[in-house]
Amino acid sequence: MVLAGGLLACFRHLALPEGELPDAAPKLLRYRLFHLPARLTRGQRKRWLYLRADWPWVQELIDAWRAVKALPARC
Repeated sequence: MVLAGGLLACFRHLALPEGELPDAAPKLLRYRLFHLPARLTRGQRKRWLYLRADWPWVQELIDAWRAVKALPARC
């Protein structure tokens, strides 16, 4: 339980720097970001993530993913 809380705190700090989600309760984050209806497929030597366009918080998830990908890699 302590590890999950630490991971969630790091995710909030690194991926959600602005808006209302950094201060949101864990239950709200689960509902909006972590339980997003999506489909993960493989093809053309890549993995593809298909998100539902009608889900209201798709853009927030995309912004969080871009923030995580923009982090510098540690060697």
